[in-house]
Amino acid sequence: MLKNKYIQKILVSLFVVICIAAISCVMYFKSNIKDSPDVNNKVVAETEQNHTEKLKDISINIADHYITNTGDPGNLYSIDENNVLWGCGNNDWGQLAQGTRDYDVHNEKVKIAENVVHVDYSREGFAIYLTKDNKLYAFGHAGKGTEEFSKKYGYDKTAKLFDNNYYVDTPRLIMEDVRYARCGKFDIIAIKNDGSVWSWGTTNESMTFENYAVSFIKKPEKILDNAVLVTGGTFHAALLNDGTVWTWGYNPADNCGIADSLVVKTPTKVASDVIMVWTGRLQYNSDKYSLAGFDGEYPAEMMNTVIEKNDGSYWICGEGIGTEQKTVSGETEYTVTCSSKFVPYEFPANEFSK
Repeated sequence: MLKNKYIQKILVSLFVVICIAAISCVMYFKSNIKDSPDVNNKVVAETEQNHTEKLKDISINIADHYITNTGDPGNLYSIDENNVLWGCGNNDWGQLAQGTRDYDVHNEKVKIAENVVHVDYSREGFAIYLTKDNKLYAFGHAGKGTEEFSKKYGYDKTAKLFDNNYYVDTPRLIMEDVRYARCGKFDIIAIKNDGSVWSWGTTNESMTFENYAVSFIKKPEKILDNAVLVTGGTFHAALLNDGTVWTWGYNPADNCGIADSLVVKTPTKVASDVIMVWTGRLQYNSDKYSLAGFDGEYPAEMMNTVIEKNDGSYWICGEGIGTEQKTVSGETEYTVTCSSKFVPYEFPANEFSK
């Protein structure tokens, strides 16, 4: 009897030892299973997914894209270190914002506004500026034609009329809660703090060489969401926070990245995995600080869209790219070589985003 009890105790002890060993093996394999190929693949996949998600959340420091010195032989605008906006040049449409208009050329700079962080200018005689408290102002040429054009900037009864042209000779508040804005040829594009993009001025349908001023959007209209940056010029591009680029506007050389459409009427996606976009110019600020510095020459603007991909590569489409020949009918008929497809681009060493 005692012998049997002794044997039973031995058997129980062995069972416990076996159980402990089994548990230890399971724990060992669990702790080392990450070394197996399947699990490694899963970890890599999860890492790549997280990386992709980060790439889709483009972050832009908008202050890096503020314009503080811009113009041409007609007008020059600059913001000094105290955030004061100054202007000089022509004043035929009140673009010096002094409450007057005349045909003189004013070479001496005059003070326009305080607390300004960003300014942009259209060669059509109007300018905009953004203040520290996210308010957007405009002044200058406000359109040609009927009384409806006095509403170009989104306000009534403030534009003055001269020779069938409307003008605003003192700064007018046109939008609040603005993060960034740019001038087009006859329009304005603005991003609000919530990422929405708003447009007003000349409609894209009327933006042709034959007739620039047929129809105006009288008040700002939302055209996109989730934008981090917009560009200006005769055509526009917007970079969204998912890394996509959308373009619209005048497209004679497929410069919007879209083939066979003289005018792209609504924003259209043309690229992905992008962290930066340029149209018109690669440089924001002019290197001229007086009207004389331009020597009468207007800075050339490229009819191209340039993008920087998240891998650091640059790509370009539009005029002077590829081998396609296109005849464009404008003030005169001309032929351009162009490409609607983006091709690799070697970013000029002497060009900078600022």
